[in-house]
Amino acid sequence: MDSFRTRPETDFIRKADWEELFILSRHLKRDVEFYLEDLSFLNRLINKYSIWVNEDENAEDVNKIQFDLHKLIRKGKALVERLQDHMHRLTEILMKKGNTDPDDLRKRHESMEKEMSQFLNSYRRNRKEVFRISEKVIGSENLSDKL
Repeated sequence: MDSFRTRPETDFIRKADWEELFILSRHLKRDVEFYLEDLSFLNRLINKYSIWVNEDENAEDVNKIQFDLHKLIRKGKALVERLQDHMHRLTEILMKKGNTDPDDLRKRHESMEKEMSQFLNSYRRNRKEVFRISEKVIGSENLSDKL
């Protein structure tokens, strides 16, 4: 798994107290929300400037990256919802309410970290593809004159 937060040890999730897991979850949620804002911004830029794309091949490329952006945004929003639910369960444990299974909660946390890592990798690949296609389209369509 990719590491996006430095941890003091490899079995951190099993040894961390609930407050530490809550703080880590909050950081993960904020990170995903930032990435979603960035993806939404890229999507708005593509929507705004795609009207000047004339070549069929370029239009297909732009449509594909828009589709991929929408798909990634949906995944990110679903991850934020799961992180929010996870934080709610952690809060219940911290307040000694509810009957959440601690082992299950730690497994869910580990699963969400893996999902976050996958999301981050997809995010990075998507950004590279958006920039690659944008550069290609701007060069071949002479859009730099219109921008």
